[in-house]
Amino acid sequence: MVVKKHPYYLLLTVVCLSTIGVAIPYPIFAPYFLTLSQGAPHLIALSSGNWMKISLGITLAAYPLGQFFGAPIIGKLSDYYGRKLLLQYSLLGAVLGYFITSLSIFAGNIYLLVISRFITGILESNFAVAQALIIDNSKNKEKDLGGLSAVTSLGYVVGPLLGGLLSNPTISSLFNYSTPFYFISALSFALFLFIRVFLKEQKDPNKKKKQIHANEKLTEQLNLFKIMKGLFIQRELKWLLVSALCVYLAITSYYEFYPVILTTTWQMNATGIAILTTVLSLCISGSALLLPNFLKGKVKQKFSLCSLLSCLTVGYLLLLSTDVNEMYVQFVVVGIAIGAVSTIQTVLISNATDEKKQGEVLGIANSLRNLGNAIMCLAGGFLIVFSTQLPIMIASCFILLGLFFYWVKVDFHANS
Repeated sequence: MVVKKHPYYLLLTVVCLSTIGVAIPYPIFAPYFLTLSQGAPHLIALSSGNWMKISLGITLAAYPLGQFFGAPIIGKLSDYYGRKLLLQYSLLGAVLGYFITSLSIFAGNIYLLVISRFITGILESNFAVAQALIIDNSKNKEKDLGGLSAVTSLGYVVGPLLGGLLSNPTISSLFNYSTPFYFISALSFALFLFIRVFLKEQKDPNKKKKQIHANEKLTEQLNLFKIMKGLFIQRELKWLLVSALCVYLAITSYYEFYPVILTTTWQMNATGIAILTTVLSLCISGSALLLPNFLKGKVKQKFSLCSLLSCLTVGYLLLLSTDVNEMYVQFVVVGIAIGAVSTIQTVLISNATDEKKQGEVLGIANSLRNLGNAIMCLAGGFLIVFSTQLPIMIASCFILLGLFFYWVKVDFHANS
């Protein structure tokens, strides 16, 4: 393989690294904030238990909120100033963001931790740039984007494992809750060097013209509210997006707060949470790759989606069980349901969208997902003050609401 001519594997590495960065905190933040363990005693000693729970929600919200603002901006800037340049700058920014995160965790500085996670979220939006570069260089989109899906799933497996292992002091006395973030910071810098040396920018004959009009076009095209208003005029697409948003809220709430239940109810440490997260991620990956394609043509999409959403609700309720076996089983049930639901809803949104607006609409769907993630993290931080089970209960309600919108509203307008 000649990397300069076809940077596919290098770009897949960027995507995998970005996903690992998203997934590493899953087994770390809940025990860091909620238990008197290594790395956090001085922080908790200065704060009330309720404030630590609220701080956990704010910290979890900072990263997706950064992505909500960063993804459209970095993606659009890469259209004007080149993919390579934006990839380099975003990776350097991620190096700084992860390094500051490490320092803030070690020092127990909540305020610096929230700021560093927000900045990292903005700059880790390079996923969209790498995705665009893969499409730019692709001769077989199905194959190349299939590889993209595979490495994304791999990142969700590797990230929690790294987080759990590198934060476990029983493995090495050098390991603590800040170690995984030092590691991902160093890895980001190494990747920056590879991008700088090996990745060649595509020549664009209209580049100068784009740069001259960049400010005007960016101001107009980054107006998310204007774009969303235009999309919501289409009735079927509107209810698909509303349904998807409800499901996104439910899924992100689960992702962020099942570690809280494992920490408080089952007294699990970061390593235990990492192992169960790996099981969940493998089930999501296998389901996303196999189940939608298996169901296609055999079962109507409406029935498939609604059945899977019902299974997802059951899985969420099993997490609240006091039976340890039911708690373990729910990771398989939820993983299979999330993998298939995410794929089917994306297909439905894509099928309802004009071919010329595919990127725009799917980009908006991604922004809604990040916004929903931030909202649920903020709300969840306050909810767990009253009960650690409340975020999962409310997530179950969001699933049922999404199911209602899809069954009643989308079907109604599709058949009218």
